[in-house]
Amino acid sequence: MFENVKSWCYNSLYGIMYYITWIQNSCMNIGTQLYEEPQCRSIYDGFHNIKYGICHDCLNTAMENPNDYCGLFSIIPTYKELFNTQILNPNNMTDVIKNTKVMAKDINDILIVKYNNITLYRMIQSKSEIIPFPKPVQNYFLTIEYSHKNMDDKIEIFLDKTDFFENNEILSYTFIYKYLMYLQEPFEIDNDYVIHIIDNNLEHVQIKHDNYIILKSNCYEIAFVDKKIDLFFYKK
Repeated sequence: MFENVKSWCYNSLYGIMYYITWIQNSCMNIGTQLYEEPQCRSIYDGFHNIKYGICHDCLNTAMENPNDYCGLFSIIPTYKELFNTQILNPNNMTDVIKNTKVMAKDINDILIVKYNNITLYRMIQSKSEIIPFPKPVQNYFLTIEYSHKNMDDKIEIFLDKTDFFENNEILSYTFIYKYLMYLQEPFEIDNDYVIHIIDNNLEHVQIKHDNYIILKSNCYEIAFVDKKIDLFFYKK
């Protein structure tokens, strides 16, 4: 008797989970199909732009810009995002990048170019050229976690598939700062933080405030900022 009831419970639970998964996948598929429709995509993008405008301009809250852009991201003296208002396309990319770089004030500033589901990151002192159609690379990292001595818990960092392109320079101080700001969660950051990485070779790597990662065609490299500076302490 008990075994029959137990078996019935297991079968019922399996059935419930199956239909929940089916509904979830169906909703995701419908959402994807709707987004492919120009009108639906326009409405979706419109809502995101309205939300960004309210958060960024009215509430002074950090949020990812939903539009294509070329921007300079800085942490000195305070966190700031400076966007070039020129329309960005492959034909004028060099000029737009050049005009954006002149706004840089600190060696930790990073240049971000976002377009057509591609996001390119360069340290401001980088000599690596930005090209319109970069080569994608694989994800070399299994886990990335941010830790600070004054924080009880680590914060996991998830990179987007649009970040994985050859010569991208990621996980620098400003890159991390931007990521944490967008989470809208409490954090502390200064020279004492550590990024813990387990890569796809199961190697445990640690990088600190004066390091960053350069993505290569078949590997990644740990680089150093050219000079050390005393970065301010920030607690959110």
